[in-house]
Amino acid sequence: MANVLLVSPALDPEDRLTAYWHYLLDAVPGVGQAFVDHVSSRSGLAPSKFLGSVDHPMGDRANRPDFLIRCQDYDVLFEHKLDSTLGRHQLERYLALCQTRGQQLALVTARSLPLEASVCASPWFVRPRAPGAPAHFLWQDVHDIVRGFPDRVARDFAKYLEALGLTHFDWAGLGDPFTSDEAAQEVRSLYDGLSPMFRAPGVSCLKTANSLIYQIRRPFPPVHLINVGPLVSVAEWDRRVWGRVMALWVWAPRPGGGHQRVLPQAHGYIRGSSPRIFVDDQASAAPVLYDREVFQERQYYVPLTEVLVRSRELSQDRLVSFVRTAIDHLRGRRAHVQQDRNDA
Repeated sequence: MANVLLVSPALDPEDRLTAYWHYLLDAVPGVGQAFVDHVSSRSGLAPSKFLGSVDHPMGDRANRPDFLIRCQDYDVLFEHKLDSTLGRHQLERYLALCQTRGQQLALVTARSLPLEASVCASPWFVRPRAPGAPAHFLWQDVHDIVRGFPDRVARDFAKYLEALGLTHFDWAGLGDPFTSDEAAQEVRSLYDGLSPMFRAPGVSCLKTANSLIYQIRRPFPPVHLINVGPLVSVAEWDRRVWGRVMALWVWAPRPGGGHQRVLPQAHGYIRGSSPRIFVDDQASAAPVLYDREVFQERQYYVPLTEVLVRSRELSQDRLVSFVRTAIDHLRGRRAHVQQDRNDA
């Protein structure tokens, strides 16, 4: 049996989730069968008896699939995704591996990912067949399955998924912006309320294609870039907020690509903000892809349910208020409350 107490703290979030999922399937009778039944009933795959699972089964030099579910009548390889995207021809390569081994392939993600038509049409690819459903399975469905088991390990795993934002979310009857095109388009329309805040000469605002991110470039010195948009979770690096958030994150240039911060350190929450807006400067300070001297230095976030409410108009008002408050703090116009970093 897998032992979560031996999981390396150096594992990335996707590998850690895979290790915990493996432990749950080994530890709690019935969860594996319930998951196999879910996959088969939604894909048209024949029902079969769950036999066991393998964390990161053997692949080959080019292919490292995440997970294997063994059934009495077939085996299914699984690729797991959270925030990362698929690698170049990743599923195509895995399908070729499956054909040589007589296995099936499935994908489990936190958000809807576009897939090549050739992948969806492959007889080796297992996917939901319901009209309008994503062409792959979702961790949100795993949460629905697991929370029905009274075992302590299952309840803890369900809470872990909740912390990562991997639960079903329906915004005003439109669906989940991470999995519904209609809901995503409505979120993008809310960004129209932000453009009046950034009309200074040289500032550009952009709704990114195939993304829920709104970019504000060169808003004011020394800030080079501000991104606004929802995140599935920040719980991997900040335990103050569980589940989905609306975030604003800030990049600034560091001449020479050095380690010296440009913005002053800020970790806590903005005084008087309601709902509370958290400030974080501990996230990975990685440069943007197109400029190695521009680094992420700060994030602001608030629970997504405090922004996306039933009224579209009120949702836009709350988004504008969140961004305006964060910008005021960024420009030194609002105080923040310092917190002990051990509380994060």
